[in-house]
Amino acid sequence: MVKTMIIPTGKPLRQKGTTQDRQVYTVHEVHRILGIGINQAYELVKNAPFPVVKIRNVIRIPKRSFNDWLAQTQG
Repeated sequence: MVKTMIIPTGKPLRQKGTTQDRQVYTVHEVHRILGIGINQAYELVKNAPFPVVKIRNVIRIPKRSFNDWLAQTQG
């Protein structure tokens, strides 16, 4: 869900959703979730055991598959 805000010109301004609103993680979010370095997070995503969506230079990791993979590694 995209949050909108009305600015004085009357045009809606799109705001980035919170992590809870979106269905994907960024590499930076993965690095914070796992408590690893950013370079390690990029290496993990490069050889990911879960699906990764890459559009040009933008990398997104579907939450469901990442969370499923994480749950399997923990237990």
